[in-house]
Amino acid sequence: MTTLMAIPVSIAKRFVLASIFCSISVLSLAAGNDSAGNAATKLAYPDSPRSDQVDDYHGEKVADPYRWLEDLDSAETKTWVEAENKLTFSYLEQIPQ
Repeated sequence: MTTLMAIPVSIAKRFVLASIFCSISVLSLAAGNDSAGNAATKLAYPDSPRSDQVDDYHGEKVADPYRWLEDLDSAETKTWVEAENKLTFSYLEQIPQ
């Protein structure tokens, strides 16, 4: 059985980021209808800057514009995550219990 502690840090960071993006995707789908099933509620997502990062894997160029999000300790990433959480929780609080 593999635990998170046995996974290399870079993979663990990508797992965390994938979890965040999955949450955003679920919210995006859910935003299509409000609680009464009426027209979509407009959500103001925080700006997600893109970088010009491109990796070369054996001659194959692969863009990685969100590489900056992999640094979980950077001020930019923390600010972005806080803004995403604020949006997420404000939406979730509107859902009837």
